[in-house]
Amino acid sequence: MHEMTENLMPPDFESVARIWDRLADFEVANTDQALTLLLRILCQQLGCKNAYWLAAVRISQRDKKDPLLGWRPAATHHLYKPEPLVKLVKRKVRALNNGDISESTRNHVRQAGRFRAVTLAEHVSDEYFVSDEYHDSYQAMGLADSMWCIIPVNDDCESYFFMSSVGLGRNHSLRKINVLWRWHCAG
Repeated sequence: MHEMTENLMPPDFESVARIWDRLADFEVANTDQALTLLLRILCQQLGCKNAYWLAAVRISQRDKKDPLLGWRPAATHHLYKPEPLVKLVKRKVRALNNGDISESTRNHVRQAGRFRAVTLAEHVSDEYFVSDEYHDSYQAMGLADSMWCIIPVNDDCESYFFMSSVGLGRNHSLRKINVLWRWHCAG
């Protein structure tokens, strides 16, 4: 049973089932189109500006000095890719490859193996919100908040869904939809 908070009604499980039925109709060769449809539907239902999916894989567990504990991004799919986002992703990949790991990424790695649905404010410290990372990844992009739903696929693979929002500022614009998001991922 899902907890009811902030006067939210239970989700319409029939509409969720219809989404999964629509996705099941795609041929295997059209998984990118299916993923685009899913991200578009989630953005519409959750009132988000953009979304992306990321597959993370653990390539090794042996190197204890690896700040990512063997985890690496394997594939990504963005719903919308405006030029500033493309440049940001390139900078972040370069930083990641140079061992410059953000607080958010460190926290995701530490929690690997567990289902989680969290907003940015639940995921990072207050200090993060005055960091260059927050400025570059959120403020400069016109974003106020974000939410992740991470689903472990097996011991060495996780599926990340990231939703971004504009508006009221940290921990406000996504507060209510966090419950709906948890229902989508768990339902």
